[in-house]
Amino acid sequence: MVREDAGRDPEPTAAVIDAQCLRAAATVPASSRGYDGAKKVPGRR
Repeated sequence: MVREDAGRDPEPTAAVIDAQCLRAAATVPASSRGYDGAKKVPGRR
């Protein structure tokens, strides 16, 4: 409603997605663990 009151389209045209890397325990299989090269840690993003 705020967007419409300001004379703008009610649906946004862009979005921001934030992600974080979770460290994987040693018990998690390597096939599903992955590797975050930016942080140089094994885990899931």
